[in-house]
Amino acid sequence: MSKQYYVENLSIETLAELTDEMIRFRKNKKSNLNLLKIIPVAAAAIVLFIGVINILSILINNRSGFGGPGSNTEVNPATITIKGVEYSTDLTELALDSAELTDADIEPLKYMVNLTELSLWSNQISDISALAGLKNLTVLSLGDNRISDINPLAGLTNLTHYI
Repeated sequence: MSKQYYVENLSIETLAELTDEMIRFRKNKKSNLNLLKIIPVAAAAIVLFIGVINILSILINNRSGFGGPGSNTEVNPATITIKGVEYSTDLTELALDSAELTDADIEPLKYMVNLTELSLWSNQISDISALAGLKNLTVLSLGDNRISDINPLAGLTNLTHYI
């Protein structure tokens, strides 16, 4: 008796089994009506399976359109490193005062989207564009730095205290 296959139950093993049966069918040249009925279903399932694999590959590799660089869905790392110290991106408060930080040093802060309070007091920072996406910030301390343009902070609508 022939096995019946359904698209919703297909797995890699089932597809392999279908392929083996199709090969046996071609070698034996036997007429098996049930097998002939499943060939279009198996072909459609293989195409669907390949499509799913391609989509997963795109998501995993972070290609453009699915969280690639510059997209709004860029995946944040679990941690960032500043001056050799690792910080969780889940932090809501962070103080990096008097750490001799430069513009390049604060670039990873763009991933700290959960921050509500950030203190970068007394560093060597002049460009704060890395902070532009920190929409949850309510308190920001940037005193005693070399900042001349605060326009990157314009979109931080939750900011209530700027020092």
